[in-house]
Amino acid sequence: MTFKRCAATALTTLVFTLPSTSFADKEKPVSIRLDTGFIFSGSADNLNPDGSNKYLADLDSSADMEYTFLPIILPTAQWDVGQPGEVVLFFNGKRRIIDSAGGLIINIGASYTAAGTAAFELNLFSSFFDEVWENPYLTGEPRSSSDTTKYGLSLAAKDLFDSGFGLTIAYMDDDVEDDLLAEELPQLARDGSVYALKAEYSHALSSSLSLGPQLTVIKGDYDGESSSYSMYTAGIQGTYRHGRLSITPEIYYGNREFDQTNPVFDRTREEDIYGLKAMLFYRAPFGLQDWSLVTLLGYEKGESSIAFHDTEATSFGMFLSYSF
Repeated sequence: MTFKRCAATALTTLVFTLPSTSFADKEKPVSIRLDTGFIFSGSADNLNPDGSNKYLADLDSSADMEYTFLPIILPTAQWDVGQPGEVVLFFNGKRRIIDSAGGLIINIGASYTAAGTAAFELNLFSSFFDEVWENPYLTGEPRSSSDTTKYGLSLAAKDLFDSGFGLTIAYMDDDVEDDLLAEELPQLARDGSVYALKAEYSHALSSSLSLGPQLTVIKGDYDGESSSYSMYTAGIQGTYRHGRLSITPEIYYGNREFDQTNPVFDRTREEDIYGLKAMLFYRAPFGLQDWSLVTLLGYEKGESSIAFHDTEATSFGMFLSYSF
């Protein structure tokens, strides 16, 4: 793991965050939670400095898995402004809807719940600490990494007219600081913009079980036509609650097709992406009130028409969470 990634994680331990309503006490204007634990992850991705070796002998195969163990201390909180649950200000790390938005996402925004209409959320997000290879196709000598800055905004309307349907639109600007690849092959320039539209639905099958299909359409519009792409992902998420235990599994499939032939391989890049995730949330373990135990699991596999671009990722994490 790079120094900047470690610094980014350390920064999150010092940030007082104001996130979504999932853990809020509605009787308190400010709700705070402290998560302590670890994440053990593996990544194989020839385009990612954290997922591949800096030395490449050739371009004929996918990357070998690189593993990282990361301890985390993360405080989060939210502030209800006015009537409880109506207007909420937040500043947090949150799940992204654009797959290339980066690892550590910082969000600033507000949500407003209009009874019988929707829960609206406006969110500004940024990722300052991600890196890419300056030229990922360089062989025979060590590759150098470059910072990449990603920022954007999203607007969501959830539970429209109490129907369970929700829509989110998002925009992201993507900028690579030292894109040596663009200097050699302008068709592969990596500065550009990404647009996304996500539709989701949540349906309660019983008091303890709910299912929610999701569909996301993404368009990457980059300076290099061979880096521009169209993508969709479809998945389904379930939630099961039994007493103090909650289990949230998710499976998904995605397809991404690039606009032009990759000049390095003289072939158009197309990818199929498969993944599954699960979160286990257990309240008051060992009878400890205000405490929770959280376990995270994840696996993703990307199969490309170009073997060099095959990817794989795994993750496992455990956290103790304290709310006050």
